[in-house]
Amino acid sequence: QTAPTPNPPTLANSTVLATQITWNANAAADSGAGLHATPYIFNYGGVDQAAQSGTAFTKSGLNPNSSYSAKVKYRDALLNTTPLSAAKTEVWLMCFSLPFL
Repeated sequence: QTAPTPNPPTLANSTVLATQITWNANAAADSGAGLHATPYIFNYGGVDQAAQSGTAFTKSGLNPNSSYSAKVKYRDALLNTTPLSAAKTEVWLMCFSLPFL
C-alpha cells in the first residue's frame, strides 16, 4: 500500500491573529485503504502533535517578534504515513499604532 496524497504533504496557508497562528494543511486523499479517522499529524517545535481529523492546527500564547514553524504529515487507515512537509514559518510581529500629531 502507498501513503496518502499529496505526497509529500503541503501546508496551504496560515493565519496570524493576535497571539496565535493557525496553519492549514491541504486536504489528504487515499484511494486505496482510505484515510485514517485522524489523518493529519502536525509537527510543531520538532514534536509530532496529537493526530487530528481537521486540516487546521492552531498554536496560541505566542511571543511577539518571534518566528514559528509547523509541518504536517498524513496517514491512511493502514497507518501508511507520508514524510513531513516542508516547514511553513510565520513571524508574529508586535505593531504599535501611534496617534497622528
